Amino acid sequence: MEAASESFELLQTLHRDVDGRTRALHGSCERLVGEKARLAEYADALRAKLEYFDELDRMAGAFHQVRERFRFVSGAHLFLLAV
Repeated sequence: MEAASESFELLQTLHRDVDGRTRALHGSCERLVGEKARLAEYADALRAKLEYFDELDRMAGAFHQVRERFRFVSGAHLFLLAV
């Protein structure tokens, strides 16, 4: 009978240990989910800023093309005036 009592106490101790570890694991998971959400928000904000700079690069390229075309037309016009 005493062996059964000792086994039962050991089982209770192990159960408490598993229960404590499970709670700790759940807490860690909840913290990780919160951190993941914060990082996703940060990534979205960063992506929006990068889109701004991508658009700025596209606009700068368009202005550069216009400037080059204007330079070519102006050069051709001066050439025609000299002839």
